[in-house]
Amino acid sequence: MSDYTWAGVFIPLPASLCHYQVDLDAVLGDPVVSGAGVGWGYGLGACDTWSGASAQGFTIQYAKIEDAQSQVSGNAGWFAMPNVNDGTRVPLKPDNAGHHWIIHVDGRSVTVGDNYQRPIGPYPLTASAGSTGAAASLPKDCENTGIFLRVFNSEAEFSGITVQAVKS
Repeated sequence: MSDYTWAGVFIPLPASLCHYQVDLDAVLGDPVVSGAGVGWGYGLGACDTWSGASAQGFTIQYAKIEDAQSQVSGNAGWFAMPNVNDGTRVPLKPDNAGHHWIIHVDGRSVTVGDNYQRPIGPYPLTASAGSTGAAASLPKDCENTGIFLRVFNSEAEFSGITVQAVKS
């Protein structure tokens, strides 16, 4: 992370819930701090744990970054928190429009859909034996986890959040 602000909300789920779907609407605002190399956006986490100070687990980061030429480019990806700046880019083009997100968790993987489009993924949710680096921060299983929504260096509006259990 950087010097600029971030905030998050953790929503715990029932201890045995490993198959669920999250639906929500989100709108990304403008950056609080701007300049070359500065990013802003929000993250949508699933199967996350919360230490009381930070989250660990999977997140889709929907973000923008300002490059040296002051042009804004996409910086969206999936990450194993807390290593949110070391992830795999995903085919999302961040903008300030409203988006409807569907996050479908199926035990050890997640697919994410934006605005009812074809989902991207599946991405792994849990660490495998011998995981190192970013993957080591993923939970070992999905039990006793929750959903983590975070905002960094910007304002984001989340609404219409629903979580429902689905059959495995």
